[in-house]
Amino acid sequence: MKNSLPRVAVVAAVVAVLSAGSIPADAEPLSPALVTRLAEPLRTGHPGLRALARHSDAAQSAAASVRIWADPTLKAGGAAMGSRGPMATQDGDLVLGLSQDLPWMGKETARRSVAREEARSAQVMEEARWIELRRDLSAALANAALSDRLLGLAKDEAAWLRRMEEEAASRHASGTGEAVALLRIANERSRAALSVTNGEGFRLDARATLERLLGRPAAEGLPTLELPPPLSEIRFAPELVAVAMNAEPRLRRARRRTKEAAVRIESARRAGRPDLSLGVDSRQYSGDAGLREAMVTLSMSLPWFNRSRYRGELDRERFSAEAARLEQVDLETEVAAEVHHLVTAINSAGREQRLHRETLLPRIRAALEIELGRWSTGRGEFRDLLDLHRMQVDAEVRLARAAAEQWNAIGELLLCCGLDDLEAFVVPAPLAASAKP
Repeated sequence: MKNSLPRVAVVAAVVAVLSAGSIPADAEPLSPALVTRLAEPLRTGHPGLRALARHSDAAQSAAASVRIWADPTLKAGGAAMGSRGPMATQDGDLVLGLSQDLPWMGKETARRSVAREEARSAQVMEEARWIELRRDLSAALANAALSDRLLGLAKDEAAWLRRMEEEAASRHASGTGEAVALLRIANERSRAALSVTNGEGFRLDARATLERLLGRPAAEGLPTLELPPPLSEIRFAPELVAVAMNAEPRLRRARRRTKEAAVRIESARRAGRPDLSLGVDSRQYSGDAGLREAMVTLSMSLPWFNRSRYRGELDRERFSAEAARLEQVDLETEVAAEVHHLVTAINSAGREQRLHRETLLPRIRAALEIELGRWSTGRGEFRDLLDLHRMQVDAEVRLARAAAEQWNAIGELLLCCGLDDLEAFVVPAPLAASAKP
């Protein structure tokens, strides 16, 4: 029986599928410039960041509204004289007074300091959230690029199996092929079809995450993304830890809480001091509005009766400050370990990418092409051909996942270093290790 498709043409088509890349020609590489371009609208458009900006504005307004001088108190009254009492014309029957609390104990200044520290903490929270949003956007883009790549690989696999099925059907029709080969291909095509369906679902899910961060119009206009090449190796050094200690967002927030707690201790300490108030009182006669008597008073509160309550408040602030300090120490230890972990992850993912890109995939492709030629001439086993194809797909998937893992680890390292611009990340010369092939 004559083949429906010339065997040489089928083999050439299968080799073309093996050699063709899964990445469209118009795919946009995942790069720092892309993240910067997409992240810029987040400053004014992201609702969570806008909410933190309003919290910061509210805290600054609260700091500006703390009054050093309390509002003066005006009092007015009248006196009724009895038959046995003094004469209204002599002592006066109108009472006027003015009192003013004095800020001499520093309570108001301490409250203003607390409000200012709260305003600075709100600013730090806004800045830290901006850096975290860039990190989240970078990770979402990496996930989208990975889903694009995996979907492309699944479609390439389905196309390869379709070509192989045509060749196997032709061989079986001519009496030179085995029916079991057709069965294996049919099973593999079903699995590949499921991979394509799942890949499309994962791609839509990745785009939905981007829609959540950027908004639907920006995500809809995003082209197919290409994963970046591996980064040269870097080595762990104390300088990286020093940068992270000064800039890591969680650590910055912890330091702000520590400083704020210290100011609150001083405010609680001054709250137990007495309040002073200066007053001026006068008595006048309603008949002629003449002044009959004037006096100046100085009044003082007696906080010693509530000494245990004030001490309890002070102890509360001290305990809170100690808790904030211990949390800061714990975070410092965690950040140092995290920097080491991220550097290791970056280098490990880079090595895996170079291994698959430069060693494993060239070997597998060469062996697959040879085995395809042997099978097309009847000297090879289809099972070996299928195993080699699975090895190629697995290597491509591992390469893509390693690229996404390295990109995410770089984003986490940028977050630890407190950088909001991916293009600003340059490994210092003494920290760069020689590139290994």
